[in-house]
Amino acid sequence: MEKSITNWLSDNKVVPEEQVYTPIFFNLYIEKSKDELFELLKNNPTIEVCDEINGQLEELIKLRHPKKKFTPDELNQTIENHLDNTPIDEYGIWIYYPWLNKLIHLLDKEEFIEVRTNRNQYKITPEEEEILADKKIGIIGLSVGKAIALTIALERICGELVIADFDIIELSNLNRIQTGVQNFGVKKTIVVAREIAEIDPFLKVTCMHDGLTEENVTDFFTKNGQLDICIEVCDGLHTKIFARQKAKELGIPVVMNSSDRGTTDIERFDLEPDLPILHGLIDHLDLTLVKEAKTNEEKVPYLLPMLGVETSSERLKASMLEIEDTITTWPQLASGVIFGGGICTDVCRRILLNQFTKSGRYFVDTEEQINDSVKDYISANKVKKEQVNFIPKTNIEDYLEALKEVNEKLFAHNSSSSCDLLNVEVEELVKYAIMAPSGGNVQPWKWLFKNKKLMLFNDVNRSESILNYKNTASLISIGAATENLILKAHQMGYEVELNKFPLGSGNDLIAIFTFYKNASENVEKHIHDNLIEVVPTRLTNRNLGERVPLKEEDEKYFNEVVRSINGAKLKIFKDAIKIEELKEILAEVDKLFMTNKAGHTHFIHEIRWNKKEVEETRDGIDINTIDLTPTERAGLIVSKNWNVTKHIKKWKLGNEFGKLSKKAIDSASALGMITMPKFDADNFFDGGRAIQKLWLASSERGIAFQPMSINTFLFAKVGDGNFDDIEEIKNEMVVQYDKLKQVTGMASNEKDVFFFRLASVKDPKVKALRRYVKDVLMYE
Repeated sequence: MEKSITNWLSDNKVVPEEQVYTPIFFNLYIEKSKDELFELLKNNPTIEVCDEINGQLEELIKLRHPKKKFTPDELNQTIENHLDNTPIDEYGIWIYYPWLNKLIHLLDKEEFIEVRTNRNQYKITPEEEEILADKKIGIIGLSVGKAIALTIALERICGELVIADFDIIELSNLNRIQTGVQNFGVKKTIVVAREIAEIDPFLKVTCMHDGLTEENVTDFFTKNGQLDICIEVCDGLHTKIFARQKAKELGIPVVMNSSDRGTTDIERFDLEPDLPILHGLIDHLDLTLVKEAKTNEEKVPYLLPMLGVETSSERLKASMLEIEDTITTWPQLASGVIFGGGICTDVCRRILLNQFTKSGRYFVDTEEQINDSVKDYISANKVKKEQVNFIPKTNIEDYLEALKEVNEKLFAHNSSSSCDLLNVEVEELVKYAIMAPSGGNVQPWKWLFKNKKLMLFNDVNRSESILNYKNTASLISIGAATENLILKAHQMGYEVELNKFPLGSGNDLIAIFTFYKNASENVEKHIHDNLIEVVPTRLTNRNLGERVPLKEEDEKYFNEVVRSINGAKLKIFKDAIKIEELKEILAEVDKLFMTNKAGHTHFIHEIRWNKKEVEETRDGIDINTIDLTPTERAGLIVSKNWNVTKHIKKWKLGNEFGKLSKKAIDSASALGMITMPKFDADNFFDGGRAIQKLWLASSERGIAFQPMSINTFLFAKVGDGNFDDIEEIKNEMVVQYDKLKQVTGMASNEKDVFFFRLASVKDPKVKALRRYVKDVLMYE
């Protein structure tokens, strides 16, 4: 409890001034407290007043609005609104530190803790902070213990500390204890409690100035609530033993750090009630004699197994030979003591949060990790070859069954009027066909020229994906490639007969093209043949810019182009409110996708993270084609590790995963959707043709086109009632799909096959590569 001056005087009236370690709290909105403060100031005019409350309020406001960049005027106005007519002098709390003779104006407890611990997040989540706030930790011994106590206070992993030590600060302490010469002769408990009060006056500290004794051991462990952890780092052998005996009796875990080699002992008496103290290392000794051990000769039999002499550092072992000859006791260094403070705090936090449950002796030895014989991380990784993961190549052997069936059913009746193309013509056609887009630039096609026919297969090694339910994504890409091929054939003077799914929609043979010099009723119509001119320059444009409205004449043209494919419909969304609604849906789906294990795996594998990957695979999404800030790029690289993303998911965060879509939509002239009448292979194939024609038309008009279809491909599963790989996000995905259908006005006879952004932005500097024709084309 924070002490008012009345309570403070009551508690401290018989305490010498040099032993005071609790500050006094004044609430100016309480009249009595206000009068007491003015009386204190009147009687002690030398008090130094420190009032930086405005700076604390600025921090509070900024931390509560991390996305906003305040102007000075906006910040001042927000602070004024936060104060809500409370005079700033009366806001928060005034705290007087008698030993400093300073009066300091602070935020009140909740806001003070919120600001002070803000940089803990999300290494410690808000939920974990709530758990830790109720914990109570006891520390025995304040040499290493002081570093531990201050680190615990800084990190605020408990709500109360109980500290015990009988000793005072002496000159020889100052090689390892962080304090000043002004504290010579002052109890270590007082020094530690004061420093904690100066860091966080709201953290409760209880002092046992006589150290831990057999008389007060029960109070230490249980008074006003039982300890959750005991940290034992004292010098007394007898104290080490009876403290553990009491901890074991009460089921309280004990943590110890020796400051040599980061040696840390953990004894989980809470989980292992029969665990022998000190891991059984001294079970062979008569513990009743420890209390009588006065000389080093008497102490050594107990001391050596406790410290683990065989695992001590070489310098500590050598130093032991000099005790009571050239030195009085074993040496300790500040680096080891302070390091031990960090180790113990980390271990205790994880024990309190039930993230670590083992007992044992552990080492965190910097000399082992950092020395002339160890290869450093940078050097070790320089010699590592960058691993490039290739998708296995498909060969004609992968399609033997389909080819056998084709030979029997189709090639037996070959048309003599069809053209037998030259290889160079076939390669030119395929070159243009594979300029088509594909989801994640996976390029799921394989071509075979045989008996005057060009066959288009689904590449079986490029079809396994969470976003390719029933080959919907592959069929869209293959449909787009088909449109390119037909346009190119027309430019070359050939008529094209398209035979879709000649062996049925479940077969990997998607289409067969036959070429003629003369038109017939079965060949593809010449509609928008002019679009062939922009096939080589068509690209995905993810660049950002200002929102420029889509012109009516462009929208009219785009509708005409899409309707040229039977059954295809175009929906364009330009209304600002509707765009905002769609933005939230797409961003939420992106977040769900990225925090789903299968979705995360897909994303990580489709990105090409460096130049070597880009150039050697010639597929996937080159990270340089995404308009990223340095921070966003770093975020994507960090999120490659699923364990990192798993934390984000566990904390119910991850809005950053939808940020890229939100930024893209903010600069959109319009959003668009292409629908088809049914959910089947034929409609997705034709949908791909419609998408490609629209994409080429937008390129022709100089309008940037960016697919935003993670949602579409996931909704293909959802709409079909299939939740394989997305069971954990099933309910959220159903909700988002219902929202999408409502916002877009989709009718029951419409199936969304593609979603995209149109924008007026600069052309990207980098274009996605395509695999070479020789890698996708086969002859027989």
